[in-house]
Amino acid sequence: MLPADHLIQDVSGFHKAIQSAFVLAQQNKLVTFGIIPMTATGFGYIERGATLGPGEHSFEVARL
Repeated sequence: MLPADHLIQDVSGFHKAIQSAFVLAQQNKLVTFGIIPMTATGFGYIERGATLGPGEHSFEVARL
């Protein structure tokens, strides 16, 4: 689900992220996608924890 209009410039990288997320979801993990914010938005952020495979861009949640 993408709740707003998004510009995905690296389509191949996005597909790889989806494939990694699918593997984690099959392990009963809740998966979310995010970016590092450029400015403060007033919203809370998820603090990432330890690396979680597969891929170097998958992390456990350290704090909500």
